[in-house]
Amino acid sequence: MEADNNEDQTNKYVAFCDVLGFSANIERDFESTLQLYREFADFVDPVLERDGVQISVYSDSILITGENLSIVAQTAQIMSFIALQHNMLIRGGISYGRHWEKKSGRHLFMVSDALVRSVRLEASIKIPAIVLGEEISIPDDLWLSRYAHGQFATPILHFDGKNIVNPFSMMWGRSAGMRASMLMEESAPEHREKYEWFLSLHTAVFNNDPLIPEHILKKYLELGVLKFTPADAQPNNQDDGAQ
Repeated sequence: MEADNNEDQTNKYVAFCDVLGFSANIERDFESTLQLYREFADFVDPVLERDGVQISVYSDSILITGENLSIVAQTAQIMSFIALQHNMLIRGGISYGRHWEKKSGRHLFMVSDALVRSVRLEASIKIPAIVLGEEISIPDDLWLSRYAHGQFATPILHFDGKNIVNPFSMMWGRSAGMRASMLMEESAPEHREKYEWFLSLHTAVFNNDPLIPEHILKKYLELGVLKFTPADAQPNNQDDGAQ
């Protein structure tokens, strides 16, 4: 059977993300949570029009698919700091693999081993982060963008032994830490560790730590492509205008 024009099969990056605590909040206070979600949706609407990715949002689940790792990661980054602006954290996984989908009118059929792995990865994560699967080979130029654009603009960071999506932006850096601290004080004691991890990431980003794999940093220092660490090359003044 030949594929029709509404059918697509290729390798894709698939991000599956979960808005933490959303389901519990819906059951506890539907109307207040719905109002917060409406505000979140209004901010997300412009993101849905991004070229190069397909985004689906189902209640507390966000699915992002695309053939370009940088665009998928940038989209997940935007989703992350929009969520934090609305007092929510996101956890997720990004995997790469075979992906088939078919559109039929208003319906979408999908079979994806990348989605299966990203769902499994998200379920295994105990921290509020979007983690990239080990099968994903990150191009060196994406790591080097850390030097070209600064610690807030780059979409992927290496922290705590994991490759993760950067949840911060240049205009949402200092304030992100303040918001996470507030949420930690309001959270139940059993969730405190998650916020502490997030705040430790915020400190590392705000202090302009390298946040790229050590072997990548070492390689380009030895080759002379890089001559300084990020902290030496870029003074920590990028967030002076954050609100």
